[in-house]
Amino acid sequence: MSATNLVGNLRQLADAALQATACGDYATAQQRYQQAVALAPDNSTLLYNYASLARIMGDLDQAQALLDKVIGLTPADSSAWLMRSQLRRWSSSNNHLDALTNALQQLPDNASPRQRVELHYALCKEYEDCENFSKAREHLEAGAALKRRHINYDVNDDLTTLAALKRAVTAPTPKPSHPESHGQPTPIFIISLPRAGSTLLERMLACDSAVHAAGELPYFPQLLGRALQHAYINANGPKSRPRTKAELVSYADNIDWLQLGRDYLAQLPQHSWVIDKLPLNYLNIGVIRRALPQARIIYLQRDAGDHELALLKHLFNQAYPWSYDRQEISRYRQAVEELFNEAYEKPGNDIHRLTYEQLVTQPSKTLTAVTDYCGLQWDESMLQQALRFNETNQQPSTTGSSSQIRHSLHSRSIGLAKRYRS
Repeated sequence: MSATNLVGNLRQLADAALQATACGDYATAQQRYQQAVALAPDNSTLLYNYASLARIMGDLDQAQALLDKVIGLTPADSSAWLMRSQLRRWSSSNNHLDALTNALQQLPDNASPRQRVELHYALCKEYEDCENFSKAREHLEAGAALKRRHINYDVNDDLTTLAALKRAVTAPTPKPSHPESHGQPTPIFIISLPRAGSTLLERMLACDSAVHAAGELPYFPQLLGRALQHAYINANGPKSRPRTKAELVSYADNIDWLQLGRDYLAQLPQHSWVIDKLPLNYLNIGVIRRALPQARIIYLQRDAGDHELALLKHLFNQAYPWSYDRQEISRYRQAVEELFNEAYEKPGNDIHRLTYEQLVTQPSKTLTAVTDYCGLQWDESMLQQALRFNETNQQPSTTGSSSQIRHSLHSRSIGLAKRYRS
């Protein structure tokens, strides 16, 4: 094969693998990566993308082997260092702390902030695993501060919107809490800020074949945004534009909520129950019931200190710009809790509340309450399958918890914030 043909074939296979991954066709993506790697076994970008797919599919050993090779080929690839650190729990006898420290020190002066941030976060993760919390905190604070310095963001804009959403929470039209679905899917909204355990709960519930884990669906916020824009233009003219998000939210009472609900249901896969765990639905918790009277709404909370630490420790790429400063995290989280409390207390909203701590330390009792609320008919056998979710649910996962959910239930994260402070 000529060099030109080799490059063309490689590009075609790599593009096909990325496209299949984006479409959720992971089996095809894996085949294309295997073919591409056979042509270019030392292409570090290709190997990194293949490792990302292996992580999604739960093959952590393969992901680690691929990342080992990437780092050997490209020692300055900070993304590979970070992903590898997140694959498993390291120990004092099996870690990359010296190599990571050297990689950080060897970065040239013109290295991008992203490279330094990712290496700091990788060091934080492995120092935490080795229970050296003072060093973990040192690297977390350095990485988060550097990340925050390069984000153009004012948390007050979002706090103003959250206050407007709180004011927009009104009681839904009185209807039975869980009316018949008439053959349509019953949505289960698992709502929380990120890093509260929503993926864990989703994996447990989706051990039931009647429950489809649809992941983080964008449909409800998209439909709501369009409906708000339509209501605003109807009231103010076709050329009008709201000055702020908070102003747009003030038109919530002008929406045809039940039509919005019908439009949402039309986009769901045809399963008896469908889980939607999009984190941004915490903004919509006060209005989901108005559009979808039959929905089950589960709100997942977590100890404030542990939750804020978990948010600070995670690199969200372009999302959640408030999550790299402790004070901004605290202010934003408190505003979301106030919005939830307003929605929870409204008659007819029928929101099931639980905590991460309950799910981890009392899983049988907590899951039983959740499945009763959702209307799922679980026996002891089904419950036991859910408790062994890491064995019984092998579905791919694209969330930030895609490595963690491959391991059994544990309580190591409970009280972790205190250990970082000590």
